Amino acid sequence: MPATQAAAVNTTLLVAWAIGGPIFGALSDRIGRRKPLYVGGCAVVALCWAVIILMPQLPVLLLILLLAIAGFASGCMVIGFAFLRESVPPYLAGTAAGVLNMGVMMGPMLLQPAVSWMLDQRWRGEMLNGVRSYSLEAYQAGFSLMLVWAGLALLLILFTRETYCRPSV
Repeated sequence: MPATQAAAVNTTLLVAWAIGGPIFGALSDRIGRRKPLYVGGCAVVALCWAVIILMPQLPVLLLILLLAIAGFASGCMVIGFAFLRESVPPYLAGTAAGVLNMGVMMGPMLLQPAVSWMLDQRWRGEMLNGVRSYSLEAYQAGFSLMLVWAGLALLLILFTRETYCRPSV
């Protein structure tokens, strides 16, 4: 895929995420529950990444659709902020919000170098126009970390208690 097309696909994923966040938040407020949407969003993200990684010969349009769906479903992460606020006593809200923000930033902080490291571990020494060229297997290994991260998020959210959109006492 040419770099301009790859950039457009990446932008599509990010725009879908930006749209998904407010929709998940509003829907969560409307139905009065946090956990089902959070679990559902994480499950969809994990499923999309599993299909992308395990079915490497996807048509480009299906790949774009799956990435857009994964991006949209990733918007469920905004529910975490309301979930947190309702799960801790008010005097711990600031500390808890700091921990949540740290968790949100840890994903990119850890995954970007981890994916690069995984790619480099599987690099076969091939160069294309002075840039490293990686095999499909290298990309599958690198992006499998996205699936692991989504699976971990799903697992951890399963251990949370539904707040029913009401603050803890």
